[in-house]
Amino acid sequence: MVLSRINYAFWKRAKGYLCIQNVWDKKRSHKFADRLLELLLDSEGSRKRCPFVFPNEKIMFSEEFPSNVTEKKDQIKLKDRVMKEEAVKDLLRDKKTEEGWLGDNILPMWETPLFLGAASGIMEVVKGIIERYPEAVSYVNRDGLNVLHVAVKHRKSKVYEYLEKGPAFESLKQRISTDKRTILHHAASMEYYREEALAGVAYQLQRELQWYHQIREIVPKQYLMHVDKDGLTPGDLLDIDHADMHDQAKIWMKETSQSCSTVAVLIAGVVFAAAYAIPGGT
Repeated sequence: MVLSRINYAFWKRAKGYLCIQNVWDKKRSHKFADRLLELLLDSEGSRKRCPFVFPNEKIMFSEEFPSNVTEKKDQIKLKDRVMKEEAVKDLLRDKKTEEGWLGDNILPMWETPLFLGAASGIMEVVKGIIERYPEAVSYVNRDGLNVLHVAVKHRKSKVYEYLEKGPAFESLKQRISTDKRTILHHAASMEYYREEALAGVAYQLQRELQWYHQIREIVPKQYLMHVDKDGLTPGDLLDIDHADMHDQAKIWMKETSQSCSTVAVLIAGVVFAAAYAIPGGT
């Protein structure tokens, strides 16, 4: 007890230094966050209003195969996405519950703590809810999305890796949402994409392709040709949503290679002049 008091008195006196004060404030905020999480878990009641079993959509295949969606992407209207965006805008503007949009027993994704934690990448919330209420991992929202869909579409790799180690992962990855999209569709879509702090757009495209192929390895093979409500396979959606990024990546690579070529010519000229200069000359 004496040592504890001495330690506390020392750090309290050291709070006068800015660096120590920052550490003190961060530790205090972490304690408050842990306490807030405990209160959230104690009062977490959304699981009672979320449907435990939601009808899974059937697998559908495209009648037009193969198709070059890159050439006719301007003619393809993503009706389901447009309708969903308009519905979200109306909901946020009116903030009212309309019949057919929000039912009494179904919550939207952003009002469920588990889904909100998965979309934000807050592992403490996801782990806390699933460990205390294991059945919550099987819940789906109004759109037929489970927590794995939310983690994949928001590119939260840590949440994905945590769910991958769980016993419910096999059933989670086979889920097909109400818009007939699999987790591979969400990996291919840029609907919730956030630009990462990478060196250039080519590296961002590389990261997107790596994420897509990582999800592609774990989905059932028949899902590779499954089409959503817009009649698009995951590969089609990948081409459409990343077409602009692909064009920007090509321009970035061209400009970077030209800059590197210029620098290489300058370095070669300096090395050549240094190699053939007369020793001791001016």
